[in-house]
Amino acid sequence: MKIYHYKNSFREGLILHKKGQWAEVAPLPGWSQETLSEALDQLRCPRGPLYPSVAFALEMLEAPPLEKPVSVPVSAFFMGSPEQIMERAGKAEQNGFTTAKVKIGHLGPNEAFEVVSALKDKFRLRIDINRKWELKRTLDFFDLFAGDAFDYIEEPVQNPEDLVHFKHPIALDEFFHFPFPRAKALVFKPTLRGGPSSFPKTELPCIVGGAFESGIGIYQIARLVPLLGLPDLPIGVDTYSYLEEDLLETPLVFSGGRVHLPLAIHPNMELLHAL
Repeated sequence: MKIYHYKNSFREGLILHKKGQWAEVAPLPGWSQETLSEALDQLRCPRGPLYPSVAFALEMLEAPPLEKPVSVPVSAFFMGSPEQIMERAGKAEQNGFTTAKVKIGHLGPNEAFEVVSALKDKFRLRIDINRKWELKRTLDFFDLFAGDAFDYIEEPVQNPEDLVHFKHPIALDEFFHFPFPRAKALVFKPTLRGGPSSFPKTELPCIVGGAFESGIGIYQIARLVPLLGLPDLPIGVDTYSYLEEDLLETPLVFSGGRVHLPLAIHPNMELLHAL
């Protein structure tokens, strides 16, 4: 196995190559339990248990490649100022997206209401609060909308115990991963949680998502859908649209609200530095 390093204005990570397969190790600062240097140390001197980003990459190197090109439904992803969100929403609608995830935890109450009200009739919305609001503010905000107005809500409260007060459907993730009767889905980010062997045994639909990986990591995340036979539900890999530069020679194609996966991917070797 060969190990490469990359660093650009957006992210830093490691790229692994073995027998024609490529994978990415890119711990997300502030979110991953491991640092990039810790991941590299483990790759050079394997010892268990493996860090999530390392386990994901190593398992995908050994996974069988695609037998044919496939396309996977994707949820559009919006973040930033209200103006930036609405600009991206317009482009996503033109590109055939019908489901969208929007981060609103950083917005003021009026801004959040205006953004959500403008988007909810254009997309099936998934809303992410990122645990940034107090419980009362969260409850007051969602009381303004019908219970079926959204696909689901991610991280609506700061404390998991407060979910009992929340009436809208939610998606459990790495922070709220425990049985909850009104949970509609489980969001699984392989870079933060691990590879296919780490997938929880649950009856909830599992929706894989990205943590701002390069196109190499995004490809492998999307490949989990056919590999594991996951439900044909929009996955969260539109973080790809935020990359200012990518490592792939040929960018991944997003159209019709789907990402189209080729049989193989090839990085631009000029952007990689062998270790």
